[in-house]
Amino acid sequence: MSNFGASRSIPIDQTHLVTAVQGTFGYLDPECYHTGQLNEKSDVYSFGVILLELLVRKKPIFENENGEKQNLSNYFLWAIGERPLEEIVDDQILGEASEEAIEGTARLAQECLSLTRGERPTMKEVEMRLQMLRTSHAVAPRSRMDEAVRPQINGIIGAVLVAAGHHGSRQYSLEQEL
Repeated sequence: MSNFGASRSIPIDQTHLVTAVQGTFGYLDPECYHTGQLNEKSDVYSFGVILLELLVRKKPIFENENGEKQNLSNYFLWAIGERPLEEIVDDQILGEASEEAIEGTARLAQECLSLTRGERPTMKEVEMRLQMLRTSHAVAPRSRMDEAVRPQINGIIGAVLVAAGHHGSRQYSLEQEL
């Protein structure tokens, strides 16, 4: 397990290491931030932020219309309860992906971003749900999609699945790695 931005080089001759949780702000699991410990669901939270980046095409920390810095996950969790999904998701995504794919991805991101780790799915569950979205042909276009664009969208979902598959089944923690 790791967290985005938590990696660092350790000299070969160094035998003792004092660690503190580090991570890229915006991706860091809030529970991890408060407890100071990574857990088995910290990566799930970070992955949820990546799903949001793909859906809304904003950075994890972005400037809102008032010029203020805002956390993408906080914004999304608020907006999903207050606004229609079509007002939250990027227009290009709305035009290129099916309603089923958008709703499924948004629901999955929302679950990954749960503030309570016990309510988050495992990375294996995330992988399986993305695979189901992909195989159910949920990436069929809402409108007529250029044949050159469809493989790009399927490629993005495929890349996400490959990343989840490579890291979603790892059964060891950052502490054990070190």
